[in-house]
Amino acid sequence: MANDSVIGDIPSLYDDCSVGTKILMAGRNISDLMHEKGISWGWFQGGFKPSGTIASNDNKAVCGTAHMNIACKNVTDYVVHHEPFQYYQSTTNQSPLDLDL
Repeated sequence: MANDSVIGDIPSLYDDCSVGTKILMAGRNISDLMHEKGISWGWFQGGFKPSGTIASNDNKAVCGTAHMNIACKNVTDYVVHHEPFQYYQSTTNQSPLDLDL
């Protein structure tokens, strides 16, 4: 993190699917401003469906789904930095949900 910006794939403190050293962002974000004005919103990003849970760890989500990309490389679907609201306590979805949209 530099100048209050996330650089690289740094895991979020508030995300079940994050592993390793974790960070959080402080302050307000656009969601906080929309909530104050009564504006509903949503953020949709692929790979948010957990592949399972760990019962021995308070049913913590496991985000292990992957797919073959166009370059024939196996890539993990869930990437925390594609979920910017996961870095803020006020907007986190700590246990990713299967919304089946």
